[in-house]
Amino acid sequence: MKLSPPWTKRHFLYQPLSRVSRSARNQRDREAGGITLYVVIFVVALLAVTGLVVDGSGRLQALERAADIAREAARTAAQNIDPGLGTNDLRINSAAAVEDGRAYLTQAGCLSGDVTVTAGSATATCIYTYDGIFIPLTFQVTGTGTAQPVGAI
Repeated sequence: MKLSPPWTKRHFLYQPLSRVSRSARNQRDREAGGITLYVVIFVVALLAVTGLVVDGSGRLQALERAADIAREAARTAAQNIDPGLGTNDLRINSAAAVEDGRAYLTQAGCLSGDVTVTAGSATATCIYTYDGIFIPLTFQVTGTGTAQPVGAI
């Protein structure tokens, strides 16, 4: 079978559309736009994964921030040592420590928090929030920190 050169009228590219079989045309019409569905599904899945990564890392950063604030509040509270005691027995002044720790929590931006003091340590808890960027939720995270007074060397 001899093929005609593409510039002649007998070449298969120049054949009228009526000569193309109906089944081939139907097959081509059924597949029209089929790739669009795959692209839409892929883009939606990609945005969902991006949202999970961005908001997940934001929540982790908020958790770290809450823990940092709580540790700093506990250190602030632990600096209130009772005067008049010997250097070997370091006790925290409870009233002043709780007041200073709560003031630090408020100043640092905690939603709520608390400071508890025992004879040898101060513990602070900070509740912090993170508003999602892709996921329209507000995440509440809690951080806790403990500090003990240390005498002079």
